[in-house]
Amino acid sequence: MKWVMVNPHLGPVLGGIQKDMLCLAREFITQGDRVAFVTTYDEFPEGRVDLSRPLTYELPPGLEVVRLEGHFRSRLRGFHPANPPLWLPGLARAALQFKPDTVIFFNIGWPLTILPAIVALRRKTIVLYRTAYHAHDNSHPLDPLRRRLQLRVAGLSHRLLTYSCFEKTQIIQQGGVPPERIVPVYPGVDLVEPSGQQVAAFRSAHDLNGKVVTSHVARLSAFKGTDRLIRVLPEIRRRTGRDVVLLLVGRNVEEAYLVGLARELGCEAHVRFTGPLSERDLHLVYAASDIFALPSQYESFGFVFLEAMAHGVPAIGVRTGGVPEVIREGETGFILDSHEDIAALTDRLVCLVLDETLRSRLGAEAREWTRQQFNWSATANAVKQVVEELKR
Repeated sequence: MKWVMVNPHLGPVLGGIQKDMLCLAREFITQGDRVAFVTTYDEFPEGRVDLSRPLTYELPPGLEVVRLEGHFRSRLRGFHPANPPLWLPGLARAALQFKPDTVIFFNIGWPLTILPAIVALRRKTIVLYRTAYHAHDNSHPLDPLRRRLQLRVAGLSHRLLTYSCFEKTQIIQQGGVPPERIVPVYPGVDLVEPSGQQVAAFRSAHDLNGKVVTSHVARLSAFKGTDRLIRVLPEIRRRTGRDVVLLLVGRNVEEAYLVGLARELGCEAHVRFTGPLSERDLHLVYAASDIFALPSQYESFGFVFLEAMAHGVPAIGVRTGGVPEVIREGETGFILDSHEDIAALTDRLVCLVLDETLRSRLGAEAREWTRQQFNWSATANAVKQVVEELKR
């Protein structure tokens, strides 16, 4: 089969949506299919992709990438939260040059840009939409209108592929897309086992030896709960008497605030800001971790939970989006009822820091759960099944 995957951004560092796209493409190519990416020259949240910078990941052999030049970049008060160009001429033509059996759009945050392309493409080929739909934000009076616009445009595709059953429920409640056209398809997770020597070298390089490591992989920000982890760190160290450190991995989009907060609380010596890391080094992060925590305000799914759990690391998340479909409460980690519950976050982290036996049991369950339920072969086959049903 021939696939074209369309996403507004593909820079040197992958976000969760881009990782889903890349891993799915890799699995399709492994199965003998042909895949092409169509994207832009724009970086998220701003700027242009520096093509001279080395990628932090590897593109699979045979993958073709087409970049289009866009115009008039604007978020339009949140109508385009992905911040792509408003006008992307030649998008449909770029996709059709590969004569695809299926075109998959990723990222629901650019409805006005892709509307003409979806209308043109759906007449000529099968069009799917991988949604990552966020319905949590009501900070602006126009947010309900934004969500309706996003779903109306995505709903022009033949099928919406959600990351979770929760996401499907949200879309149904919002209205405008028939339930039978919404198909939950879980992502997979890469199973990479670094050697003991590699992990030891990584721990030494980041001064982690003899410490209890709580990792956090995200776009570092208050939205992702990075500041809350920093705030609870002094109390966790005091209550446990253990040398607990935070390993904060990813682009620090609120650097002045987060670095300043660690300094203000007197715990900067126990916080490691690594910046973005390669896919290889991310596996080392998880392998070197004792606990993984991502107390986000919202996660449509939470791809990084899977990655950490696949390495046998118990995870802490918040009961939002598809997180309860990833973390099994009390079996593979813990789920907080609210991202604002600092006391619960502190208590769960203290419990895991002090109880090594519990960490090991939850970690072993997490590893087995992810390997059974989340693999890229199953994801690719589920997407292919959707396409085959549409062809009938």
